[in-house]
Amino acid sequence: MTKVKVFSTIFLSIILFGMSLFVAGCPSQYDKPNSCDVLICVSCREVDDNGRYDENTPTVANWIFNIGTDEIYVECEYDGKQYEYYVSQYYFAGLDGKGGKWFDADVEGPHAFATYFEKEDGQIVQFPYGNYTREKRNYCLTVVTSGSAHLWKDRTVKLYITVK
Repeated sequence: MTKVKVFSTIFLSIILFGMSLFVAGCPSQYDKPNSCDVLICVSCREVDDNGRYDENTPTVANWIFNIGTDEIYVECEYDGKQYEYYVSQYYFAGLDGKGGKWFDADVEGPHAFATYFEKEDGQIVQFPYGNYTREKRNYCLTVVTSGSAHLWKDRTVKLYITVK
């Protein structure tokens, strides 16, 4: 009986040790050895009262978050119109074979950006539901790179908007 206990203990120890080596060898979801910096372009377009727009609707303005620029402050004059703010494109800085051109931003999937739109009263809305300015007040669009995307480094940028 003692031999069985010793054998069982040794066998279980080997199994547990092997499992710990396997788990220790697994990469963390935060390890991104081949990732690169990403530039983010936030755009603005006019939308109707229901948040709809025509595909031919021109972009009113673009703001590019270069490397090292994590906050941009803008002021707009109130004109009674409703505008939507969204991530329109991104650019890989220093990724061989992927750099050199702007890519259209995905709305869903692993290469999508999480966006949060905060109004001065503290109300926070997640895209695509209400990234709109219409009233005279302060707004903040926060863009977070998706943690599941292995292509780029984690990044958070903020566009502060004041409608006067």
